[in-house]
Amino acid sequence: MENLDDLTQLLAGSSVTVAPNSTVREHPRFSQYKYIGRAELSQERRRKEFLRRQKEARFDYANHARKLAMNEMDEDEYNEVEEEMDSTLPDKNSKKINRKRNCNRYADELMLSEWLVDIPDSLSKDWICLPCPVGRRCLVVASNGVTSAYSKSGYLITQFHSYLPGGNHPCHGSYTLLDCIFDAKSRSFYCLDMIAWNSLTVADSDFDCRLFMMNSRITENENFKEVSKQIPYRFICLPYCRCEYDSMKEMMHQDFDFEIDGVLFYHASVHYFKGQSPLVGWLKPWMIPEILSVPIPAKLMNGNEIVAGSSQKFIETYNQEHKHSGLYSVICFRSRIRICRREISSVHFGISKNLHAKVCELEKIVILLKGKLKILKNSRYTAQKENKSLIEQSNQLMEEIRQKTVFTKNSIRFEDEIAFEAEKWSQIWLSENGQKILADKRLLENAQQVKIIERQIEYTQRLIEHKRKIIGTWQNGIAQKVYKDDQLNMLEQENMDIEKKMAEWLKVNQRLLSIFEAMKDREIEMIFATERCKQRNIQAGEECSKMQANILRISRRLDKNSMHNITNTSSTSITLNSQENE
Repeated sequence: MENLDDLTQLLAGSSVTVAPNSTVREHPRFSQYKYIGRAELSQERRRKEFLRRQKEARFDYANHARKLAMNEMDEDEYNEVEEEMDSTLPDKNSKKINRKRNCNRYADELMLSEWLVDIPDSLSKDWICLPCPVGRRCLVVASNGVTSAYSKSGYLITQFHSYLPGGNHPCHGSYTLLDCIFDAKSRSFYCLDMIAWNSLTVADSDFDCRLFMMNSRITENENFKEVSKQIPYRFICLPYCRCEYDSMKEMMHQDFDFEIDGVLFYHASVHYFKGQSPLVGWLKPWMIPEILSVPIPAKLMNGNEIVAGSSQKFIETYNQEHKHSGLYSVICFRSRIRICRREISSVHFGISKNLHAKVCELEKIVILLKGKLKILKNSRYTAQKENKSLIEQSNQLMEEIRQKTVFTKNSIRFEDEIAFEAEKWSQIWLSENGQKILADKRLLENAQQVKIIERQIEYTQRLIEHKRKIIGTWQNGIAQKVYKDDQLNMLEQENMDIEKKMAEWLKVNQRLLSIFEAMKDREIEMIFATERCKQRNIQAGEECSKMQANILRISRRLDKNSMHNITNTSSTSITLNSQENE
């Protein structure tokens, strides 16, 4: 314990962290000490080393992305998670920690940034910048018909349905992984990077290729911009540009639909690795005029002046508000070594030569101890695995013996024969010959398993060679240019087709408008005709009523005339009769 206290006192005045140039600490560029050049040199050296390892690495991106999306992580990967307790703790506490570890299987899967300490020589050529909105960084996993968003620590933020491949029921067989920023107020996910799309892993591709594919997939589909009850969130791509003076100036003077939190700088050739990467930089907007000499609008300055020291004060208050302070502790007994370093904002990077050398030596010792501890863990895990396999084999053999004893009891009629067979089997089990036979059986089974594993290794080696060829062709600059030219030609051809279709639609619209106007004229004429018909009907009705009145009058006159004629005829007939009589 005394050595541990001496170590904490020794390192109390420094700002050494596991991840150099972390974004939770102050920006080393603002320090005025004479050793500031070391951070820049170390960052440039780490960039070159990172690119070299990236070319030599042969990580199975597709398998890792599939397991991450389909929630099929192995126990071996869980055992690599950092142990936070000593082996002498009770079993109850260990169960709680294991449960917590299983819940955070999506933790630390995002690629994080560092402060842009050293300005690269190829900044305008090989780097891409994009504005980062205010929000919560998350990993979006669309698989099994559901879209889930997980925080950096692996906790579930929200679950919903989306138009992403694998994020709804019609396409539940595929999966998609995106690196996004979640804004709950606007109900939007701002896409930063793409890990996999429609079961195709692109994490091993260059960043500019991933960015182009992500923008083409999301911007071409208008459904990602819509929000409804079934699809509660939208997905939006962020603007980006090359890190050239004019391009950055033009981009920073745009009117964004969101509040800018900072600017991310990606190397065009970086692959997607989890954890902090020296090929991803971060700056606050008001730091850009001082660091990169690029002017920005006054609204992005947030009241800050371009004065050395203002950024330092901001970072000090930021560290105090977010409580970025801790203890330096080292736990070395059967657990992973953890170093919780105190972030002291008042001391920037001014470490004396002797203290800096001691810290470097301590870091080397820590790295060696971590390697030894990892070896011990692997050996312990393999021993446990072997013990488990032996126990399982012994249980299987005991089960076979039990089944055989039951079979003999059922088949043999007499008790003497049953006892004889039982003694025989027990003697075989206890005898050396029986143990040798069992050992031979185990060896045969192990040999079969070894053959199966060798076949699997051969198959994986073939897959790796095939992927190496694909990656080699993909990384070829000529192939990428040809691919981009083909894409541009296709886009131009599509634009030409769209323009032709638009011209045809305009002609059709003009025809429809003329027809519509003619229809309007006809409707007006029909209205006038109906009015005329109504008036004519009214006049005809009046004439009909007059005709009916005339008919009544005529009929009455006819009735009167007929009566008069009847009287006349009757009188004439009477006179004639009288004359005849006479």
